[in-house]
Amino acid sequence: EEIYGERVYCDGVFTLHGQGGFEQTNGQLDLAVSGDGFFVVDTPNGERYTRAGNFTINQLGELVTQEGYAVQGQNGNIVLNGNQIVFGENGAVMVDGEAVDRLRIINFQMPQDFYKEGDSLYGLEAGRETEVVLQPQILQGYLEQSNVSAVKQMVTMIEAVRSYEANQKVIRSGDETLAKTVNDVGRAQA
Repeated sequence: EEIYGERVYCDGVFTLHGQGGFEQTNGQLDLAVSGDGFFVVDTPNGERYTRAGNFTINQLGELVTQEGYAVQGQNGNIVLNGNQIVFGENGAVMVDGEAVDRLRIINFQMPQDFYKEGDSLYGLEAGRETEVVLQPQILQGYLEQSNVSAVKQMVTMIEAVRSYEANQKVIRSGDETLAKTVNDVGRAQA
């Protein structure tokens, strides 16, 4: 925030990309990236990126997001025709003991390289590039939780409200002093 005259304006909006905690779900298709990296998904608007790993399988046997966007492997859409599906820590995809693909995990060179799009998806700014995460850490049966601490944010909000109230009291005190001065000066001259 910056102060211009007597007003406070928002100086910018940004996303904190620190890793959240992990919740164990034991879901065969629940995946989390430990450390840096984003899953690559194919959308009608082109490739997008997400850390939300609550995937499912569509009628074609493809691994997809909750919105139906195909999760990308090194060979394109990941097809999971089989019963036992195992995702290796390095992103390898095994179906019934046979390697079928490897998850594409990417990262951004700079935080300003990408933007929020909705549905937990991020897009890449024009002219920017992604980099492949060569040694990702994939956790099967886990989902990443929010990286926002509700308690910390409540404390921050309470501090902001108290600061606002203190400033409001200062302004009210100044107004009362000014009103008293104007009234007293008016009586003294009369």
